[in-house]
Parts: sequence; structure tokens; C-alpha cells
Amino acid sequence: MVSEGLTKLIGHQIANLQRIIALESEGAPVEIEAFAFHEQPEEAVHGQKQNAPAVLKRHQPDLPAMYRQVEPRLEMISHLLWHVGRCGTFEAGGQPVRIESFRLKDLAFWARYPSPHLLDNLGELSSWCSSDCVFCFLRGAPMIAWRRPMLSVREAQTRARYYAPAKQRGLPTPMAVPGEPLANPNAIELLRIARETNPDTALDLTTNGDFLSEKMVDALATLKPLHISLSLNSSNPERRRRVMQSPRAERGIHAAGLLRSRGIQFTGSIVPSPDEPLDDVAETMRYLDSYHPIQIRLLLPGYTRYNADEAQFDTDAFWRALVDLADQIRPELSSPILIQPSFYWNRTIMAYIDGIIPNSPAAHAGLQFGDLITKINDQVVISRAEAVHFVQELQDDGPWTVSVEIMRGEERWAVTLSNELDRDEDLYPYKPKGYAPSYSALARWGFGIQLSDGFDLGALERIKKIVERHPRAARVLLFTTPLVKDLYAQALQIVGDAPECRLPNVEVRVTMAQHNFWGGNIVIGDLHVVQDYIDQIRLVQRSGYRPDLVLIPSTFANAWGMDLLGHSYAEIERRTGTTVELIPLQRIMV
Repeated sequence: MVSEGLTKLIGHQIANLQRIIALESEGAPVEIEAFAFHEQPEEAVHGQKQNAPAVLKRHQPDLPAMYRQVEPRLEMISHLLWHVGRCGTFEAGGQPVRIESFRLKDLAFWARYPSPHLLDNLGELSSWCSSDCVFCFLRGAPMIAWRRPMLSVREAQTRARYYAPAKQRGLPTPMAVPGEPLANPNAIELLRIARETNPDTALDLTTNGDFLSEKMVDALATLKPLHISLSLNSSNPERRRRVMQSPRAERGIHAAGLLRSRGIQFTGSIVPSPDEPLDDVAETMRYLDSYHPIQIRLLLPGYTRYNADEAQFDTDAFWRALVDLADQIRPELSSPILIQPSFYWNRTIMAYIDGIIPNSPAAHAGLQFGDLITKINDQVVISRAEAVHFVQELQDDGPWTVSVEIMRGEERWAVTLSNELDRDEDLYPYKPKGYAPSYSALARWGFGIQLSDGFDLGALERIKKIVERHPRAARVLLFTTPLVKDLYAQALQIVGDAPECRLPNVEVRVTMAQHNFWGGNIVIGDLHVVQDYIDQIRLVQRSGYRPDLVLIPSTFANAWGMDLLGHSYAEIERRTGTTVELIPLQRIMV
């Protein structure tokens, strides 16, 4: 017998839920008026099968879970409905009904999530890809995101209606498997909706090129300003077909020329295959350079434990060979080469220029790869991260001017860089004709100065402030990664004794967590999961070291403190018995 109090409690829960969501049965909204508990346990099991919302069934996209990373309360609501459905029967109009899904009421209330522009807020246009690349990160891996249906025009219009460009806020965006966006048959219409909402924002699109026919590129040209990331990988049709399993290898290769002829800014990216000759990488870079991309992105290949048998290679040997190749070919190319992850090859904290974008203010001022930035607007620059911050610390409406002091060998001089441009000026690829000199179209390229990711010196000050909140913490365990460890040591040598960074009477021990979830040759700290940190802390504790405080970079977690599997960082503290704090840092974008 179920108590009257429990019945009332469930009734209140359902009533409160229906204030914020509309429940649906057989595709139609229903208003739940009553709830009847099952009398026998067997009925509860039956209820679980009959009343579980269809959105929770694994053969379909788990819609609430797709929002877990940005709005976990939706998943919480779904779980609540599922558990209530196990216990009894929902009733509407005096008849039992099966709750299959729900919709949010008052969408204006939920339009509060940061998105720099509407296209970002739309999420993946498609989770389907026409290629099956041998180097795909998700190849063989467990599903950590869901394949969403093709984004519909109706959903895009709804998101546009509730998106506030001035505040850069919109509806929560689902986490979905990235696919080929132009595979969506409504891709151009979707991009047009984004363009209408953000007239001068450069729309970023990553594509494998399979759909970049002349007709498609002509349509894209009407939506400028655009920045296309073209995943070329090889300029040899046979090799591209072999590496990417691309059904339209030649089309992707020809796309570089089409984008250039239509004045569309693009980046050419290459993920080299260890099974293909390095000469192919060099020829692909030369091919891309002939069409003047804004940069050539060389992505050092990775593999996980899920595809290690077929993809494993000597990581350090192959990565080093790729870096050496880039160094050899760089002088003959006009396009800058961006190697990622940059921390692998760029082992200094200082603000050396990694490349200069052709036709940019920096190029016209004669700046070169390898120049050292020492001052920006009379502010002394110590690190690459500081240089990026100072260059991009601009007003949104422009125009922008910046003074940069440069050191080349023993020579030191200053230049003034200006973005006082107009829409009709053609400075391809830096600013193609028709691109408004907007913040998104110009400022992110830093006057044409390419600076890879750098160690944030401000992290040392933030570490000190966190430790000071724990006056009894004498032993601090600090997590870093193999790529950042040396940069952290350099930062300590440069500013570690500054009053705002010094930690007297505190022992700081640095450690690195293994990538036990992903395995393989993954070294990016942003891809750690909660269990990785738990495993390492327990290993340290078993060795006899008992930290009073554990500090972990925040970038592995989302705004809710959850990793990509949906586990909260609070589990680390609960399961290891050690106080844990996250160090606020910017995520490395690869």
C-alpha cells in the first residue's frame, strides 16, 4: 500500500514539472491530471517497459543526454519521468496515457547560453559523413555523443528567433557527433539563416570537400564572409581516396581552386597518414599554397586504444619527422604553417611568431616567422599567451591599430599595424573583397600574426589565490600534461618568485594523469576524464604521498564541471578523500 503522502509528493512533482515542460503522448501534448501507483512489483517492471519515454531508448538519439554538456537539467527531468513511470501510470482525462517525450515551455527563459554567433548555436548541421577517414578520432571508440538527425530548417528558425546577437546568448546546443555539414540537403538555407542573424560575422565551416561542387561553391560565395576549413589531407586523388575512403576525392582537391576563384577565405588542413610517404605531405602543402589559403594546418595524427591495432605507430619519430618537414618546406611557401598540438614542437614560452598571413598588415610591415615580440602598445610581452591577449584586446567595432616591438637576432624595432580597411578592399587571403572589417573576420587573425597556443602566465597567480583559500594545505599536487610540463617550468623560472605568484611554506608537486580512457598516443589534457585523475591520485597516495590539496586544469570539464562522459569532477574528491580545486584556464582549440 502506497502512503497518501507519497502520492501527494508525486502529484506535486508532476504539477511542478508541467509548469516548465509540455508532456507528449503519441505525438500530441497531454496534461497529466493524476497518477496511480502499481500495486504489485510485477506491474512496476511492466510499467518500466511501457512508460519509459521513447527519448531514453538507446536505438534512438537520447535527446536529453545530448544536452548533458550544456544543460544537464534536461536529462534530470527525463530521468525523473522515467523513474516515476516505473512506479505507476500517468492519467489524463480519466484514461491512462504513456508519456513518450516532452517539450520545453517558455523558450525565452532557456535562451541564456553563450554562443559567439548563431551558427555556433545551431550545433552540428549533420552527424553523417561521406568519408570514413582512417585517422578519425572516433574510429572504433565508444559513443560519447549521439548522431543527431539532420538539423531542420524549422529548428534553425526557432533558434534564430531566440538568439540575441548583442548578448551572444541562445538556446542550449546539443552535443552531437560531428559530421559533414554540407551533407545536409538544407545546408545553404541553414547558413543563410545564420547569415541573416549575424550579417558581418565570418561563418566557420569545416568540410571534407566532397560536396564542394562548382554550384555549391557559387552558393557559398553569396554568403560571404566565410572561412572554410578544407580537410584535404592529400592532393593525390588515389591517396586521398585510400586515406579518407572518399567517394569524391577529386572534387575535394579541386575545391581549393574553386574557393580561391570565388574569393572565399579558407584553411587547408592535413592529417598525415604514417602509411603514406612524407613526400605526399610536402606536395599537398605546396598544392594548397598555390591557391593562397590563410594558413595550412598540419595536425599531428593520433590514435586511441580503441583503434590501436590498426593505427599504432611510433608517435615521437613520426611527429618529429613531420615537424622537420614543415621546417624544411616553410621557406618556400607563402602560407603560414600551423602545427597542432603546438605544445609538442613549440617548447618555448616566449612570443616568437609562428607565421605571417599573406597580404596582412604584418606581412606588409615585413614581419617574419621567428621574429620575437617584445612589446605591444608599450606593454612588455613575456609570453606568447600575453601577445595573443594584447593583440586581440580590441573593440568590436574597429578600426584597430596596434604598435608592436620586434626583435630579430640583435636587431630591435617597432612597427604600427592597422586594420583601417573597407569592405571593397581585396587583401586575399587576409581580407577578401566583400568581407567587412569586422571583429570576427579580422581581429581573430591578429593583424596577420600567427601565434600558436601559449602557456598562460596568469595561471600561476590563479594557483596562488586558490591555495590561499586553503591555509592548512602544505602539500599541493598539481596536474599538468607532458606537453605543458616544460612550459610550466619556464613560467616558474620567469615569474615564480614574483609576490603575486610565490607560495612560501607550500610544497608543490607536479604530476601527470595517464589517458586510461582514451589510451593510445593521446596527450591533450582536455581529453582527460574524471576516472583518469582518480587513478593517478590513488597511485600517488599508494606511494606514500598524501596531498592536502589537488589542483586540476579546468579545461577537461564543461561549465557544469563534468567531463565528456558526464561525470562530475566532484567525484574525484569524494572517491579519493582529497580536496580538489579546478584552475580556470582557456581550452586549447585544435
